[in-house]
Amino acid sequence: MYIDVILALNCIQISNEFTPEARLKAKTLKNSILEYSTILTAFIYIRIFNIVGPLSKYLQTKGMDLLKCQEMVSAAIKNLKYIQRDMDGVKLMAKTFIDTMSEKLELVETEDIDIDIVIETELPVIRSRKRKILSGEKNNDEPITDPEIRYTVEVHNLILDNTIGSMEKKFSKNQILYTDFACLSPANFDDIEKKNLPSNALIELTNKIKQFDETITKDSLQNELLSFSSNWNELKKSVPESYEVDTYDEIQDEEGIENKNTYKSHCKSCMNCSICCYLVLQKYNLYSNAYSQLTVAYKYLLTLPCTQVACERSFSILKYLKNRLCSTLNESKLEAFMIMSIEKDTLFNINNDEVIDRLKTKSNLLLRELSY
Repeated sequence: MYIDVILALNCIQISNEFTPEARLKAKTLKNSILEYSTILTAFIYIRIFNIVGPLSKYLQTKGMDLLKCQEMVSAAIKNLKYIQRDMDGVKLMAKTFIDTMSEKLELVETEDIDIDIVIETELPVIRSRKRKILSGEKNNDEPITDPEIRYTVEVHNLILDNTIGSMEKKFSKNQILYTDFACLSPANFDDIEKKNLPSNALIELTNKIKQFDETITKDSLQNELLSFSSNWNELKKSVPESYEVDTYDEIQDEEGIENKNTYKSHCKSCMNCSICCYLVLQKYNLYSNAYSQLTVAYKYLLTLPCTQVACERSFSILKYLKNRLCSTLNESKLEAFMIMSIEKDTLFNINNDEVIDRLKTKSNLLLRELSY
């Protein structure tokens, strides 16, 4: 495809059937694709995607195991650190690619096609601008003149450092919390029953949910989890076969304004996930006394983006409410519309006559206008 793209851009560049603007854009794009720096950058990202690709797909998997997810994150960070300063590996991959593509270009030239395309094999030397030294100043900072060293420092190392730093910031600092979440998964209940909980389990989770119930302690939460896990094989028999979730379809009207249709869809219960545990606690009123603290833990777990995306949908609603035709909505109205959109089930169950009757009591004007 690389050769096809270059040949297509070259045809646009030399053809008189296209506008000068299109020909100039094709020439600029072709030259950038042929640059050695572009090829190097592409292979840097290919190496990164090869490492984090399986992790990214697993993070989007329904019912993923948080403990295994954390292990995959740690392995991905370790592999990224292994290639963090391996610029030679990138150059070797780029050289192999350039040699292969150059051979294919030579085959194209032998087919009576007049083309003048050369893929760069080295970085161009960029003249460094020297900073003027003031009187009495001792300047020890020498600019990097070697193009390969400069690219390695300013591009390769920067991309890898930012990628690793971002992953560590998002995942590594919450490793203990994810381990506690894994204890709440029914997939690990058998291990909990056989090996019991470690003494330091659920400490981080207890600290997080203590703000909702000050009576929660680590020991009481552990005891409720041990009891619940031992009874799960019997309790899960009562899990409903399916449960309803909100599903959204994005559409555009005749004016190009994006809208969203909401409808209920049924998800089949797996009887082996945190959602099923929460459904059992709710269905049989186990949340009131028997497992009150454990219910708070499951609520906290199920409101996090790492377990489901339903809690994030309320933020995406803002895009549909505050579109280009409603960009001047003030904060109070926007908040009211968001609540109405998020709580559609409650809104649709409200009796319109009751709303009108309540509005009538606000003023004589409303009473006169709304009476019929």
